[in-house]
Amino acid sequence: MKGLLTLCLGWLALAVASRSPRQQRAVELALEDFHSRSQVRWVYKEQAVEEVTEEDHPAGYFVRLRLSLSQTQCPNQPGRRQDCAIKPKGRKQSCLVCVKFNFSSPAQVLDKRVHCRPEQSKAGKDVELKVEAACREMQEAGKEPNFVGHYLPGQLAFSKGLPP
Repeated sequence: MKGLLTLCLGWLALAVASRSPRQQRAVELALEDFHSRSQVRWVYKEQAVEEVTEEDHPAGYFVRLRLSLSQTQCPNQPGRRQDCAIKPKGRKQSCLVCVKFNFSSPAQVLDKRVHCRPEQSKAGKDVELKVEAACREMQEAGKEPNFVGHYLPGQLAFSKGLPP
């Protein structure tokens, strides 16, 4: 049994080590966002990162990933998130995470979307589809050669309408 645990921990360490700094930062941002919600009463730990996409664009780096979280035995209090044991029959969350980082300053987050739902829940597919669409928009933004910031020239002026 100890050998299996050691093997699992080794795989987890290898997976974390093989991530890019932007992917690791996207996971950290997702966990911060998730734990900042008032309805989250327990600390959750990362279990797996799947479906990773990372692209470079003229405006920035785009990272999209699906994150699996497991509930721990620790209450959600600031400063108590490091050494919490996973609750054996605790809840699990599946999160879709999309983050756009600034190209010239990779630590700066230009935009992010974090949507988490219980793994066993099939409800909320409409919301998930909207988040998927928002992630695609975020991913596509900045691929155009005339991209400036978050908006194309003239886009903001027409988004609010012209004065009468």
